[in-house]
Amino acid sequence: KMMSELLIVAATICMEARGEPWAGKVMVAEVIANRARQAHSKPGKVCLVPRQFSCWRSNDTQTAVGWARKQRSWPDSLAIARNICQPGYKSTSPATHFFNPELANPAWAKEMQLVAIVGRHHFYAVNTKPKKSR
Repeated sequence: KMMSELLIVAATICMEARGEPWAGKVMVAEVIANRARQAHSKPGKVCLVPRQFSCWRSNDTQTAVGWARKQRSWPDSLAIARNICQPGYKSTSPATHFFNPELANPAWAKEMQLVAIVGRHHFYAVNTKPKKSR
C-alpha cells in the first residue's frame, strides 16, 4: 500500500527535526517545499528521493512512518506538513538544504549561502551573490 504524501512529509519533518523547536520543524518543511517547487514535484516525492534526507536511508516507509507517529513531536510535524502540502503553498524562506554541524560537514555548504540557524540545524540556499572577479 502506498503511504500518503501527507504522512511521508510529516514523518520526514518528525524524523529530521523531532528534537528541534517549532521554528526548526517549519524550516525543515520549507526545505521540502522549496525542493518540491524547484523539481516541479510533490513534497512527498522529494522526501523519498535517494540520499536527500538522511532519515530515509531505508526504503521501509511503513516502519518509518509508524515510528514517527509515536514521537512526541508528531502532532506538530503533522500540522506543519498539512500546511506545506496545500496546493499553492508559498515558502517564506529560500532554504533548500540543511544539516546539523555536530553530525556532518557537507562539501556543498561552502558553495551555498547560510540563511538561518535554528536549533541545531544550519539552513542554506543557493548562493545568488555574484562571485568577485579578480
